Amino acid sequence: MSEVRPLSARALKSVIDTLRPQIEGARVLDLFAGQGRFGMACLEENASHVTFVEKNGKSAAAIKKEIERFHFEDRAHVLAMDAFQVRSETPFDLVFCDPPFPEWDIAFGKKLETLILSLLTPEGSSVVKYPERGEPWVPAGFTLRKETTFGESRLLYFARK
Repeated sequence: MSEVRPLSARALKSVIDTLRPQIEGARVLDLFAGQGRFGMACLEENASHVTFVEKNGKSAAAIKKEIERFHFEDRAHVLAMDAFQVRSETPFDLVFCDPPFPEWDIAFGKKLETLILSLLTPEGSSVVKYPERGEPWVPAGFTLRKETTFGESRLLYFARK
């Protein structure tokens, strides 16, 4: 199984269609951003601000170029760092996570749960791309609202309890 699994066009459309009512005016965090497809789509849907977090420097630089190409510089910020190091004084309305599948285990899920809870507004939502082969995962403090499967990936939609 490849470590890199970009969000497919079909999955991206599904996520955006589901979250569209929440995106306009929202502060969005795209963790493990990869190519930044989710965050860019949120900018196109009029999110007030998107922060992209991508550890790979080349990928982070490519996201910055896309932001400039579409003139989103005033509403976007790219952090080239490990997602688990992110801290923010202002919480996010929506957090999208697309971590590398080989990382998934119980300890990783617990770390991700703690991170999302620390970054999300009380009424915020999160979407996590998760390996379809994995055990069902619902982090403490969240309610699973929706689940969809795309090939070897699941998209899990959570809201805070």
